[in-house]
Amino acid sequence: MREPFRECPSFESCSCNVCPLDPRAAEREELPGEDPCGAQRATRERIAAKYPELLPGKGLLPREVARDRRRAQHASRLAAMSPESRAKFEDGQRRLIERNAERRAQSVPDAAFGRAKPDQWMDEGSGSGASAQPKDHGGAVDPAEPVA
Repeated sequence: MREPFRECPSFESCSCNVCPLDPRAAEREELPGEDPCGAQRATRERIAAKYPELLPGKGLLPREVARDRRRAQHASRLAAMSPESRAKFEDGQRRLIERNAERRAQSVPDAAFGRAKPDQWMDEGSGSGASAQPKDHGGAVDPAEPVA
């Protein structure tokens, strides 16, 4: 049996038990703590194109197959919409994206994660970032301060 997975550039260092380039991948089980396939999709597709009879999944991961299916369904629904409906839908999508971006920007302050805010890195008044006195940054390291 030919083994397409041996053509993968990551083959020698890979420890993925369920390789999308393995013709018998459906017979294998993912092991606990196992790293997923790290090969780029384009690489897997290029290799799989040489073995269409062995790799009907075209070297894709299950999540990639599902995503491609969702995108195709979405595209077909958009194509079936009238121009007015499509414009209304796309406007709603744009507003949703903008609203989510605003919420993310306002959501959790940096202090909640113990990170210093950008203004805490600057010495007040000088704007140089250098400080005569070490500042308390809540455990964060100031790259401008020399290490003792």
